[in-house]
Amino acid sequence: GTPEDAWNTIIRFIDRWYETDATGIQQLLLATIMEFPTALEEESYRLRNGRIRDEGFWDSHSAQAVYTPVDPARISIDRLSAPLEPPVVRSFLPATPGPAPRDVFAASLEGLTEGEQDAVRSNFALLCNRMTAADGVDIADETSMSDVLDRARAGVNLGLSYFVRHRKVPGVDILRSLHVSHLFQCGYFLQKQTSILAATLMRTGVVSLSPGTSTLLEGPWSAFFAAQLERHPKLDPGLGGGGRAVAASELEQIALITELLEELSVFKGLCFEVLGLPASLLTEEGAARTTRRTPGAITFGDLFRSAAVALVVRGKTSAVPLTRPAVRQFYADPANLKRATHELTQKLAVSVALTPRRLARIVATHLAPLASEKDPEAVLLLRRIPPPATR
Repeated sequence: GTPEDAWNTIIRFIDRWYETDATGIQQLLLATIMEFPTALEEESYRLRNGRIRDEGFWDSHSAQAVYTPVDPARISIDRLSAPLEPPVVRSFLPATPGPAPRDVFAASLEGLTEGEQDAVRSNFALLCNRMTAADGVDIADETSMSDVLDRARAGVNLGLSYFVRHRKVPGVDILRSLHVSHLFQCGYFLQKQTSILAATLMRTGVVSLSPGTSTLLEGPWSAFFAAQLERHPKLDPGLGGGGRAVAASELEQIALITELLEELSVFKGLCFEVLGLPASLLTEEGAARTTRRTPGAITFGDLFRSAAVALVVRGKTSAVPLTRPAVRQFYADPANLKRATHELTQKLAVSVALTPRRLARIVATHLAPLASEKDPEAVLLLRRIPPPATR
């Protein structure tokens, strides 16, 4: 009917209610008068923000939802059949220098129709806009914007790779079924799992003398561990290869990160249980007998290198901390550097169930400073000579 008919119906309804429950209808009308303006304001605010988001611009608070990790194992691909549609208002990304990455995302994109490709690219641009807003990135900051683009693509490619490998579903079908933002959240879930594992290791104290720190790590291991604890975890190039720290974009990178975390979790056991180094070295009294003076200044590298030198010069690790004559004897023969690697590797290989490749990585990364450092005291635990007593 007409609006007038509808209004008359409402009036009759109110009249009937007055006849049966005058108090109730009065309370309802009073509440409506008080709440209606507020409801209109909230709806107006919601519609305005929705329109702004449709244009590709997100407020920082609502944009944070893009970083909600989604376990890909809980997503049923069989139930997904949503059509691939572009956003209401399309967004475009700036052209990036150099060729586009040849990854699973790129290969799957090529299998779509031209219209579908356009929809995926527009939705990917919208994803980048949300990440930019969530991280408070200034769009004039080219370095930060490039990082957003790289992390967005890494997350999408990682999520897509999971479904292609573990669900045996072609990437083309995944792109037609899952929005790229959801793929990113699945990839981000996998990235955050390694970050959670790193945080757990730090809380348990296996990488330091006190929970919450990682003072026993040094060099590439310290950089790798710190990169995992960032808000958006990355794989540091020191152990991961490449020229810069990058967000994991492949399942193989997630496997490598997990492998590296597993390795550094056993460093304490290698030093004190396998190599038999005195555990007192990490006490206040024991460290005071070394040139480090405090246990917080000692690293796993100091322990591994000192053990290797002791094995070459004295044939036993109990000679740690080292004397200065022993250190001079070691450096007197350049071939001792190679012997140190061999002796330490053999000592560890007898008791440790690690593949030769992983064992070689642990030894090589920790012994490398022996060849480059000019001051032995900076890389080895030397026995501290107490000052002469004053008369």
